[in-house]
Amino acid sequence: MNNTLTLNDLKKGEWAKITGLPASVPVRRRIVSLGLTVNTEICVLYSAPFGDPRAYYYRGTVMALRRRDAGLIKAELL
Repeated sequence: MNNTLTLNDLKKGEWAKITGLPASVPVRRRIVSLGLTVNTEICVLYSAPFGDPRAYYYRGTVMALRRRDAGLIKAELL
């Protein structure tokens, strides 16, 4: 069963595991510097009224991420 999607596809409260990061080196470097690496478990907490940005919970922290960047991160539902 293949549940591969992007972080944008997750609904509030859903947990996923990161399976892929963007190929672009500058974007990938910025995302990794935030602590988002392959196999990190992440959950959508909430989103702004128009859906951008969204708040994610991972590794004991909460972080806001724009849809533009979240759409580049591949994930698999847990």
